[in-house]
Amino acid sequence: MNTIFPRLSLDRADIRWEHYLWELTPAEQRESGAYYKREDAFAPLGYGGINGAKTRQLIWLVNQAVNDGATGIITGASVLSPQVSAVAVVAAHYGLPSTVVLGGTTQRTAGRHENVAIAQRVGCDFRYVPVGFNPTLQREVTRLTHEPEFAGYYRVPYAISVRDNALDADIEAFHRYGAAQVLSIPPDVHTVHMTAGSCNSCVSVMYGLVKFPNNVQRLVLYIIGPDRKDWVDRRLASIERVTGLAIRSAFHRGRIQLDYVDLHGTKLVTYEQRKPATIEGIVLHPTYEGKVMYARRGAAFEPGELFWIVASEPRLQPMLRYLHGRQEARPPAVRLLQSGANT
Repeated sequence: MNTIFPRLSLDRADIRWEHYLWELTPAEQRESGAYYKREDAFAPLGYGGINGAKTRQLIWLVNQAVNDGATGIITGASVLSPQVSAVAVVAAHYGLPSTVVLGGTTQRTAGRHENVAIAQRVGCDFRYVPVGFNPTLQREVTRLTHEPEFAGYYRVPYAISVRDNALDADIEAFHRYGAAQVLSIPPDVHTVHMTAGSCNSCVSVMYGLVKFPNNVQRLVLYIIGPDRKDWVDRRLASIERVTGLAIRSAFHRGRIQLDYVDLHGTKLVTYEQRKPATIEGIVLHPTYEGKVMYARRGAAFEPGELFWIVASEPRLQPMLRYLHGRQEARPPAVRLLQSGANT
């Protein structure tokens, strides 16, 4: 799998990652005839490093923050979360210091976790709280942001998103880049399958399926965490107020059937569980897409179906040569989306 980035480098003198937010990731057709949307190809330091839709969203958020004068980046996340590594690496790309609040671990043991090890390699600073529950992590981040040391730091919200109380225009702009990714869906695809965790990517895809021409007739969302249907509804309502698109009605009584498979609510899996899986040679993220294959008992997808891979699990090894600014020219995997997608 190629990355969509034509040059791999942490150094902004070599490449500016925000210039590639519109780049389309490929939809690959495999031997079964099914398609796989490879958002894991959005990998600024090479395939296997930090990657995916959330990395794209994070770059957008940090770029906005830098334009507003941010002097550093701070967040709180689980040691298992790719938010830890992505925040640290993206901050390093912008030449900013980063601080991540971790819980349920210590300075001595934290580096055993892959995402923490990645963040350590780019100089991230860590603060620790006794337990790893998200409310505890976020309370500590809130406390730190009121200290003089962190004045001017941008706080990356949990799950990497714009805040719920953001202006409608900011919510629409945040989801716009992910929405454009539906433009690589082949015309013979009638059904899209994807995970629903934080649901940021789900909202973007639902927006895109209504905004851009396609032949998709069914969207299947596999719920792998707490139910966020109401949150999705509020996000789509914000986008509708900006664009005038009737997104929700397109799914509830329009041309696209919306189905939910609730893996979390039925206790088939919990969010914390990992379910390693590989399909047609593609190694899936065990916290996300791997759970879909577990629920399907490994059943392959069929011709006319597309499995939307939001991201793969980031690893340190593929990025090592680039974490200190070394760069390598590579051919882009797909063409750059023309600016007309922004209309």
